[in-house]
Amino acid sequence: MKNLSDYYGQTLIFTQPSVWKNYYELKCNDEILAVVNSVKLFGLKLDIELFDNKWTLYRPSIWRSEVAIRETNKTYPIAKYRKEKFKLHGFVELPKGQKLKIAFKLFKNIFEMRSSSDELLVSFKGKVKFKETIEISLEKRSDVIDKYPWVIILACYLSVERKRAAGAAAAG
Repeated sequence: MKNLSDYYGQTLIFTQPSVWKNYYELKCNDEILAVVNSVKLFGLKLDIELFDNKWTLYRPSIWRSEVAIRETNKTYPIAKYRKEKFKLHGFVELPKGQKLKIAFKLFKNIFEMRSSSDELLVSFKGKVKFKETIEISLEKRSDVIDKYPWVIILACYLSVERKRAAGAAAAG
C-alpha cells in the first residue's frame, strides 16, 4: 500500500474538476490519489476515498467550528479539528494525544500543517483559477501523515470553507 510520504518532493494538486459539482480530487501528475464527494448540502458532510480507505468528514453541529472525522460506516469520530478562537490556526486532535496544527496566513492563500513540535510537515498554496485548486508540498516525511492521510484533505476542506465564508461576508 502506498503512503503519502512516497510523494515527497512532488507537487500534489487538490482540485475541483467541475465548478458545477461538489466533487474534488487529489492528484499527483495524472494519478488520482483521492476522491472527495460532498454528500450533504453546504458541504457539511464529505466522503473521502484515499488509498482504498474511506472516511467521512462532518460537522457534528452547525453551531460550532469543530470538524470531526470517522471511518465510513462507523459511529464515533477518530479525530477532531478545533479552531482557536480569534486566531488563524486550529489543531487536529488525533488518537493517542497526537496533535497537528493547521495555520492560515491572513490575506494570502497560503497555509501550512505543523507537527506538535512545530516542524513544518506540509505547505499548501491556493491558486487563483476559475475552479478550486490547491498545490500541496510535503516538506518532510512523517509517520503521522502516513497514518492519517486524510489530514491533507481536511486542511484543503478548511481552506475551501474559509473562502466560501469570506465570499459570503463580502456579498452580504
